[in-house]
Order: sequence, then C-alpha cells, then structure tokens
Amino acid sequence: MAYQFLDPETGASPKIDDCQQQTGALAEYKGPRYERHLLKDGYVWKGMLEGMIKQARIQDRARGDRPLIWFVDEKSVARELRGVFSRNELNIYVVWLPMPRHSK
Repeated sequence: MAYQFLDPETGASPKIDDCQQQTGALAEYKGPRYERHLLKDGYVWKGMLEGMIKQARIQDRARGDRPLIWFVDEKSVARELRGVFSRNELNIYVVWLPMPRHSK
C-alpha cells in the first residue's frame, strides 16, 4: 500500500510509502539488502542507484511543499544516498533507521 501524488512536470503518479496524516510529511522506506550491492559497486548497484535517483526525482517534484523523508535500514546506504541526493539537488531528508528484524 502506498500514497499516490501527481508529478506536475510529467503527469506521472509516483507512489510514496507513507504519509503522516497530521503533518503531511511523506516517508519512503528502503529496507535491508542494498548494502551488499553498494559495497561491490558493480552493475547491480549502479542499476539500483539509478532507479532510486529516478524515483527520488519524481517524488521530489510530486511532494509539493510537504517534507519527504527516506528511512534507510543500512547506515552506509543512507550515507551514500545523502551525498547522491545532495549532488542531484533533491530536497529529500535521508535518515538511517534500522528496521525491526523478524526472527524465524
């Protein structure tokens, strides 16, 4: 489940994982399993990163004046995304937030 917004530039309807109803703050969640690809820095990571940048650009345009926060499970990935978003002039906060692990 996610919320859809309108990208005024392209007419696309990007999905954003969550919306805090009282404040209007938007949240995107990136769970585990990105770090191993980041550390390899191969074609898989480059493809994942390209997809995340594309997603972030569309979400950034569609968020309007609402804050958008990406919560990222892995610290190294959060650090990398902060730099990438800054270089791409995306007004998205990136927060490292380890997500609960489910025991088997």
